Amino acid sequence: MERNGIAKSEEFQSIERMKNNKRKEGLERLEEAEKVGFKVNCAKTQYLFSSRKSKTGNDKFIELNGNTYERCDKFKYLGVLVTKDNE
Repeated sequence: MERNGIAKSEEFQSIERMKNNKRKEGLERLEEAEKVGFKVNCAKTQYLFSSRKSKTGNDKFIELNGNTYERCDKFKYLGVLVTKDNE
């Protein structure tokens, strides 16, 4: 039984590392955009987390630099529908 608990703990830590990496990448993108004069409209900006694994976390929002961004399940980019499941 303890092995199962350890596996779940490792899986949780893996998910947390992945979330922290995505936050770091998001902050880097915001900083780079500001360097060239772009300003992100926080009210209109959402994020999509895409993975082949079904366990992508349940966070509906992410916070970067004091701004909160909502998670979406799909969006259209250049006429192509992109979904969280890569379908």
